[in-house]
Amino acid sequence: MSKITQAIELLTKTVEKYIAREDVWETMTKKELADLLRKEYPEADSLFKKLDADGGSQVTFKEFVDIAADSKLMSSNTSDITKAMKLFKATFDNYAQKDSSKNTMNKSELCALLGKEFPSAPSAADVSRLLPQLDGANGVISFNDFVTAVVLNFDL
Repeated sequence: MSKITQAIELLTKTVEKYIAREDVWETMTKKELADLLRKEYPEADSLFKKLDADGGSQVTFKEFVDIAADSKLMSSNTSDITKAMKLFKATFDNYAQKDSSKNTMNKSELCALLGKEFPSAPSAADVSRLLPQLDGANGVISFNDFVTAVVLNFDL
């Protein structure tokens, strides 16, 4: 099993433990998020204000990934979410721009990563479908956007 597959599995299984609604996966209620954070991140209370960036009383999966990817949390916590984020980061960094910032990757690097790391490699159409969610029209893909899109778009 590739690192990225392990990461997706760890992250989704952990998040699913806290979501009470069967039909909704991409958002969490404040109660669901509070339960997850209190258990997985003891320093949860200070994170609430950071998470609900849009003030909508729900946290999107992207908002969740933004905080889960926080390097301070990743280094001080041993939850399954932290383990998953470390696996994602190691894989992302392995393929990220060799000649520039390791915080972003381009389309060809994304294609290389997906082709190598997924058991059944996504098609070119899958990658093209995914890109608008990832690159913000600037041709580079951030780590947080990569994690969000991969988890929400690819089945294991």
